[in-house]
Amino acid sequence: SFDDEPQQLYRANVLDYISYLRTVKGLSNRSVNAKLASLHSFNLYLIAAGYTKEVVLDKQDYLKVQLAYASPSTVSREEVERFRQEILEHCGVRDYAIVTILAYTAIAGAVGAGITESVMVSSFGTSSVDMMIVRESEAPSCRFTYCGGAAKDSIVPGYLGIESGQAAFGDAFEWLKNFLLWPLSSAPDEKRRGELSAQLIERLSAEAEKRPFFHKVYGLDWLNGRRYPHPDEQVRGLLGGLSLATDPVDVFIALAQASVFGLRRIADSFLDCGFSIQKVIATGGIAQRSPYIMQLTADILQQPVEVPQVKEVTALGTAIYAAVGAGLYPSVSAAQKSMCSRHMLRYDPAPSRRAAADVMYARYREAGRTAGATAALLF
Repeated sequence: SFDDEPQQLYRANVLDYISYLRTVKGLSNRSVNAKLASLHSFNLYLIAAGYTKEVVLDKQDYLKVQLAYASPSTVSREEVERFRQEILEHCGVRDYAIVTILAYTAIAGAVGAGITESVMVSSFGTSSVDMMIVRESEAPSCRFTYCGGAAKDSIVPGYLGIESGQAAFGDAFEWLKNFLLWPLSSAPDEKRRGELSAQLIERLSAEAEKRPFFHKVYGLDWLNGRRYPHPDEQVRGLLGGLSLATDPVDVFIALAQASVFGLRRIADSFLDCGFSIQKVIATGGIAQRSPYIMQLTADILQQPVEVPQVKEVTALGTAIYAAVGAGLYPSVSAAQKSMCSRHMLRYDPAPSRRAAADVMYARYREAGRTAGATAALLF
């Protein structure tokens, strides 16, 4: 249809148009959405006028816009006091009432792990969440929303809570497990299939520890898009350096290294914006169960990584919030000093791996730049 006068809209053309606006014109997501809104209205007009029947563009095609602050729902002190007063007036059981609002999220886990200034707490689960706190008066002056969201009092009262993360972390290994076990998906022996599934990642990790640190197979961790830095749901993962000698352990190592390089890219973004990272604390199921990935994290970040020896740091963080709310401690930091575990499993980086980690990290970033025009502009 090149050079022919268009007769109607096609969805394939619309998707090409979105890519053109982002990668060639370099428009912001907000500007792209403004043009898409006009195109959507025109599409509806063509349908109403009988020129076409197909809806080629809908709201799901609009791009996400990162605001300066991703403010969560807030509950004011006045609202809590009003709720407490209603309990006192209508229940009549006693002359006092304690109200605690439950927070069972990665944010509570950061509090339970002992987050404080210049400490980055990374929660490794199906995805990852990387959190820091900073006094608003000491926050970097640059616009740092490309590398994380921010909200006042979201983690520790009196601080600006910074949150970043990766769209897939543990999910990447779950994908690999399902990929390798696909021939057994229809096998009649469910028990045996379950046993193999439970053992696979552990066996891959054990074998990976025997392999050289510098790895020729490499990857990008964008299997579910890229959350930070520079959010983009359209980018996709990558495996490179494959050969006929590549085996499942090589692919596992590539995914593990790519996932940790994604964390290093986020940490570098924080540092570039003026944040200070003096300590890294890791939480979540992967931190508890995978010494291989934790050691890999220390080696790639070239920084010690501590793992709290508390199985449920999120529950502990919620308990800390409750203790402060009940008046047992004057502040979250005071409660942390008393309640947080002092027993940490520490992974120290191997200095001999620094040079190899830097070379592989440069390769990771180059893969990100060549993965697409948008990534080339930003990554």
